[in-house]
Amino acid sequence: MDPQPLSSWQGIVVVALSSGFIAAVSTSLIQWFKESRAAEKQRTYEAELEAIFLIRKLDALAVECANNIREYSEIVGQLEDSPDAGSYGGCVKPDFDIDRSKISKIDKHIAAKIVWLENDMTLGREMIRSLWWHDALEWREAHENQANLVGYYGMSALNFAVKLRKHYGLAPQSYMWGMNGVDSELRARAKRVKKSLSKL
Repeated sequence: MDPQPLSSWQGIVVVALSSGFIAAVSTSLIQWFKESRAAEKQRTYEAELEAIFLIRKLDALAVECANNIREYSEIVGQLEDSPDAGSYGGCVKPDFDIDRSKISKIDKHIAAKIVWLENDMTLGREMIRSLWWHDALEWREAHENQANLVGYYGMSALNFAVKLRKHYGLAPQSYMWGMNGVDSELRARAKRVKKSLSKL
């Protein structure tokens, strides 16, 4: 049996329903696109903002590392032949607290390297400590390696700050004071510890 042709009213109803469905879908898609764009812009904004504050912390960490190395250099020379030498803890590694909720907003590849840096430091310290305990390093050598490791820590912080500036299109910051000689001091120490520990 052949299908009966639609009446004019039925045709109008079908066209109206089809038009309404298409309009609803189109409106939903447009709304979803707008919300997605807004959410993406918000995530980008939050990532850039977190990067700015993280760069500040990384730069400050580098300066603290350099200051601790300079303090160590002044102290270690005075203690080398002193009976108090054995109680000296060596160059101090600064604390660097990582807020997981904040660092999760920045680029994951840079974030991973920042988080994993603590593992490098722990392994390096344990290697130096073990060699010292087993008399493979002299007192001064052990402390020099520890100071160099702190230099590596600070140099890594500066490198991460550079990566973040480049990734988020932030202008390089030229500080008015406090950074003179920091880069060269840390770079030299980092180079020494890489060479030293790679031989051990």
